[in-house]
Amino acid sequence: MSSKDKYLDDLLSDGETRSVNEELFDTGVPPWYDRVKVRRAQRYFRENFAAIYYATICGLLAALTVPSILNALIFTTRKPTFKIAAKRYLAAMKHTINWYCQDFEPGSRFVWFQVV
Repeated sequence: MSSKDKYLDDLLSDGETRSVNEELFDTGVPPWYDRVKVRRAQRYFRENFAAIYYATICGLLAALTVPSILNALIFTTRKPTFKIAAKRYLAAMKHTINWYCQDFEPGSRFVWFQVV
């Protein structure tokens, strides 16, 4: 068995039950963070919200028509359905709204970012 096969086998057999070492992940603001650029991007998002989300919904519909993408979205959950795949994609859209509308500054509502 190759190392790739062993890794995949381990991931599929007991990856779900292994705990994550949270100390390995730094959820703070990265050193390259530029508050001015983030504010500018957030303003752009607010001004173009309808167009951005229309494009996102179109992307969802287009992606869900590709069988390999749909299968990947469906079979990464316990109960494979089209509804669950769409719900997961919409949850990702909600995170995008947070990225464009909330502060990245620790002490603000930065906690949402640590959940992603």
